[in-house]
Order: sequence, then structure tokens, then C-alpha cells
Amino acid sequence: MKSGISGVGLLEVPKIVIDKRTPLVAYASINGNIDSLLGVYRTSDGGESWNRTSLSTVSTWALELSNTKPNLIYAGTFLDSNSTVYISTNEGDTWTSVAAGIPNGSNMWNLKIAPLDSNSVWLASTMGYDGVNGIFRLAESTSAIEGAVINNRSGDTIKNGIIFNSSTGDSIDLELSGGRYILRYFEGDPSFIAPFTLHAYPYYVRTEMMTFVKDSTVARDIYATKLPLASISGHCQDSITQTPIGGMATLFRKTSLGSDTTVDTVSQDGSFRFDNPFISQPPLVQYPQLTLLPSFPYPKSSMKSIEVDSSVSLSFLLNAADILLVADGDSMRYISYYTSAIESLRLTTTNWNIDSDGLPPLTRGTELGKRAIIYYTGTKQSAIATALLDSLERCLEKGCNLFITGQDILEKNDTSVLIRDFLGIRFQANSTIGRTQGLAGDLFDGLGFLTIGTDGANNQSSRDIIQIVDSTTRATMGYGALGTGGVAGVRVDSTHGRGKAIFMGFGFESIAGQNNRTRVLGRVIGYFDGSIVVGVNERRVDRLPATFELEQNYPNPFNPVTTIRYSLPVRSFIQMAIYNVTGVRVRTLVSHNRDPGDYTLQWDGSNDAGVALPSGVYLYRLTGVNTEGISRSFMGTKKLLLIR
Repeated sequence: MKSGISGVGLLEVPKIVIDKRTPLVAYASINGNIDSLLGVYRTSDGGESWNRTSLSTVSTWALELSNTKPNLIYAGTFLDSNSTVYISTNEGDTWTSVAAGIPNGSNMWNLKIAPLDSNSVWLASTMGYDGVNGIFRLAESTSAIEGAVINNRSGDTIKNGIIFNSSTGDSIDLELSGGRYILRYFEGDPSFIAPFTLHAYPYYVRTEMMTFVKDSTVARDIYATKLPLASISGHCQDSITQTPIGGMATLFRKTSLGSDTTVDTVSQDGSFRFDNPFISQPPLVQYPQLTLLPSFPYPKSSMKSIEVDSSVSLSFLLNAADILLVADGDSMRYISYYTSAIESLRLTTTNWNIDSDGLPPLTRGTELGKRAIIYYTGTKQSAIATALLDSLERCLEKGCNLFITGQDILEKNDTSVLIRDFLGIRFQANSTIGRTQGLAGDLFDGLGFLTIGTDGANNQSSRDIIQIVDSTTRATMGYGALGTGGVAGVRVDSTHGRGKAIFMGFGFESIAGQNNRTRVLGRVIGYFDGSIVVGVNERRVDRLPATFELEQNYPNPFNPVTTIRYSLPVRSFIQMAIYNVTGVRVRTLVSHNRDPGDYTLQWDGSNDAGVALPSGVYLYRLTGVNTEGISRSFMGTKKLLLIR
């Protein structure tokens, strides 16, 4: 052979058989795991060029060509889920299959046709590469049923799908056979009457009882009815305001020919429609999922197992996502480390890829449920774009909460206004320490974790050590087992606006262990939404307070933020809440167990949903119940004045 089969690459060509009558004609079997190249190939020019026959995407090994019957070819499967011998009588244009009697899982090494009797065919096979199996002989049958599979309206031959005799397991692939079938009766089969079932997309599943006639071939075509068409429509709106939501809808379809998707734009009135899908007919056609990717600030939403019968109408009622997750650079490949932690906290997210989606709508972060934005950079080693830096600053000024995480962010953006003025930090050095520890008395107290190893992204090579240059910026994490190897993370209670910020000099995705990532992110979100209050011990004294005490807020009147101080003489379960003058609670600032001591917290004039409240008189109330068995409790209330 002058040349090999072009494009096959590293796949095996285990057998080549040459037509002794026409030596320029030969056939080759292909074994391997690249479906697009498998099957049986034919050459008619002595190997100068090869063309694949209609037997494709099937891994084959055994191959034999008849000496007495022109164009009669046998091919046996190898490492294939269905152990089958394929037969062609027309140079490989169409094939029929014989599986009856061959143990499933057989690897067919050799096929031999008797030199003077093409009806005498022998097969050698093993179970796996070298397991025991045996020698098989192709049995003769003089009883058969044959015909074509036909569209009952157009009269066209249907050339895809499978027809099978469920009583024996014999089957015909209509794509290989060109839409025709022949199934035989062999001695020992259960009955002369057998159920023939047709699975062909997009037609109804059809089963017909057929009767073999001894020593005869019965001609009988099978007529199939095409599935009717239907429609899938839907509407998407905000669950509270009923405002229509636009976006993109994707319908997933699974058929016997494979899987595909169809996309439709969700219009500004919230409607979408998929015209002319076939009705559901498992396993031939089914719709496992319809996914909605709505416009900001709503999260991706899906409906599973859509049953399509005539017309289907779907309704999506959405709430704003809790978090906007922004990926910069190559960081989309690490997104699962974030989304899995977010999902563990039972929160929702809308995801944004800067590379494909452009500048994110950061200043609209106040529309999110937690008013929280996570910005991460993976292994990006270049400066943040100026427009994006400006947008990050504006989102903090609007009152959004911002979590920035990634190696080299501080080093590459050290002179930016965001880093120096809003966050109050500078780049100090790089760190190679693979352990990080939460600092005592602050947000991540008690948490320690590695940022190396396969339990995380294992992508950190240039962690940033943070230098704090503003007294309002607090260290929360340090490198090393004791947290003394340089500052690894900081928090800012209130930046230039009302927004809080957390900055980590390493990538969150590198934290080893799903549980650790969930715990860290849980404290970040708790800090943002006020369910975790830090900034304690601001007025630490040498002695514990003797009594419960609630001080007057300062400043008062205030805009935009006021500070409230309180003291606890014993460990207590305390709750601090804001009420309007009608007695309706509008914001819970803290609801936790607290050790004895002096505490400070802040209120930014917003309610629990993050919505800014109007000017007016409000009440703040501290209630405390001790948890140490001492009969002491407390409730104190004071007034404050918010001026917009």
C-alpha cells in the first residue's frame, strides 16, 4: 500500500483485505476511540486514497471479503457496546447486522469465509482482550421477513433509526441498511410470531407482530407515522413587581440521533416562543431542560423535564440574584469554586465574564439581594482596566458591598484610587506562604486553611502581602499558621459611600476544601448583610462592664452613617433592631450571642432589603438575655434622626 488512511492519526488499522479479483480494491477496519474516524474504509486505487463506507462511528477489527461472491464483506466490532457482525453485499454502501448468538462484550479478532462456500463463515472472539469466549459459525436460515420502513404520508423510505426483534435481540440499523431490513428465524428462537419494534426519529414508536413462514421469505413493509408538531412558549417576570424580564431562553432537546439546543430571545415584554418542536416521545425525542439566562440582576433559571404535548406555556417568576460574580482575565475556568460555595449558602448569583460580556453593571449592585459583588481575577497578571477601576469605585459610592480577591491585583494596581483611597492599602511584597489564618477577634477568627493543593484551584504563585495605610482599614487574615507572615486580607467598614469592602491578596478559588471556601464566603456575606458584626472591642477597657448600657448614637442627626455603642456585663443573646415611629421593625443590625464587653456597630439608614429609608425619626432598641444562668436581662430604646 502506497499511503495510509489520511487523518486517522494514532488509531489502529488492524485488518486490510484485498479483492483478489480486482487487486486495486481493498478494505480496512479501524479500531480506536475517536468516533468520527471509526468504521470500515475502502480504496479503489491501490491505497492512493481511502473513503469510509456507510459503516461509521463503529470500532471494528475482524474483516473478511468473499472470494466467490462479489462485494460480500463481513466486519466484526471490537471494544464496542454492541457485539455485532456487519454484512454488506454492495461494496459497503449499506450494511445489515447479525448479533444473535454472539455474547455481548465480545471482541471479534478474526472472520473467515470458506474459499469455495461463502455461506460458511467462522468468527473467533474473546471477552475483553484475552478472556475466554470461543469460535462461532454463522448459522443458515431459510425463514426471513424483509421490507422497507416507509413514511406513511410521503411514501419516502426512512433511513434512520433501529428496527429490532425484542424476543431475540436481533436488530437492524436503518442508517447502515439504507432504510431496509431483513430479520431471520433461527432454530431455537422462541416463536415464529415475533414483535418487531421501530424506533426512528421523528416518528411514533411502532410495534408490529410478524409471523415467519418456514423456509420462506415474507415481504412486508413497515409504515411509520410522523410525530405532530407543537409549540413551547413562556413568560418571565419579577415575582414581586411583575415587571417583565428580558434575556435568552435555551431549549435542550435529546433525540435518538443526538442532542441539540435551540435559542430564542426573551423580548422586553418577557415573552419567548419555540415554534414547531415535535411532541415528546421518549426515548426518541424528549426535552430534558429549558434554561433562562435573564437580564441583570436576575439569576440563571431552569425547568427540568419539559413534557411537550400540543402547546406548552411556561412561567418564570424570578427574584433578583443575591450576588454578582464578575470574572476577569482567564478566571472563568475557576468559577465553580465560587458558585459551589454560593450554592452551599443557598444563595443565588448572576455571573459576568468581562472578556465576553464587557464592562459589568457594577453601579446597579444595590439591586442585588445582598448588594454584594465578587470580583476575581484567577491568574491575571496585568493591571485592571481604567474603566473597570472607575466602575468599582462608583459601585462602592453607591452603597454596594465589594469582595475583591486575587493574586497580583494589589501589585499591579498599587497606585490606583480604588486601592489607596477607597481601600486604604498598598502593595508591600509577594508571599509564597501556602497557609492563611484568620486573625483573632476579627471576621475570620478561628479559620485557617491552605491555598495550595488539589482541594482548591492550586493556582497561586504570586500572593500579595498588604500594607495598611488608613486607620479605618482592618486586617482580617495573615499568612502563615499564626497569621504573622504578612497581612493577607482586610476589611473596610464604610468606604467613600455606604459600601463595605473585603480585599484578599490571594485568589479565593485556591482555598483548599469546599467546606473552608463555604465558611469563608459565609462570613464575607454575613459581614456585608449585617448578620455578622465586627469592629468589637473598639473601646476595650481593663474591666468588664458592670451593667447593660445602650448609648446615644453619634452623630445625631446623621447622613449617611451613624455609630451605636453598647455594653454587656455577661454573655448574652442580644438583638439590635431599628423601628419606625409606628413600631414596625425595618432593620435588624445584630442577632447573636455576644461575650461581655463594649461593642460598636453602624447603621447606614437602609432597611433589611438594602433600600434607603426616608428622612425621619427612628427608634433603635437593644434587648439582651444572659446565657450563663444568671437572671439578668435588658431592654433599652433610644431615638435617632435620619436626614436625607
